[in-house]
Amino acid sequence: MNASILAIASLIVSIVGLLLQYFLVIAALRERVMALETKVEVFWNALSQQVPKMLHLDSTPSRDELLEKLTTGLLEKGEALELKRMLEEDPPPAGSDRMLPYIFTTALVDYEIRKEELENSSRGWDKVKALFRKE
Repeated sequence: MNASILAIASLIVSIVGLLLQYFLVIAALRERVMALETKVEVFWNALSQQVPKMLHLDSTPSRDELLEKLTTGLLEKGEALELKRMLEEDPPPAGSDRMLPYIFTTALVDYEIRKEELENSSRGWDKVKALFRKE
């Protein structure tokens, strides 16, 4: 009887120790993920505001206006579709200095077009992210 109580107590202590270790690791990971998320968000915001401006041309005022709306966050879905069409019709030459901004900007425009769909489909991911948020 005494040995079985000791075995049960030992099992309980082991389980509590494992759970404590698990939650300490999760807490440390949460802090690291939040720090990384903050850094990535700052980087992404800077890029999304500056890179599309590199595609401005004096000969394309309507495209430039839509690019400006993109950088300020005021681009509507219909305008994003129009900007995508404009960008696809006039890509920069391969190997030019404007190719990387072009690729980034088209990805940003595609995101703007699909933003609502992506935000609605990320509900499962939001549950995962909620685990890492501070209470």
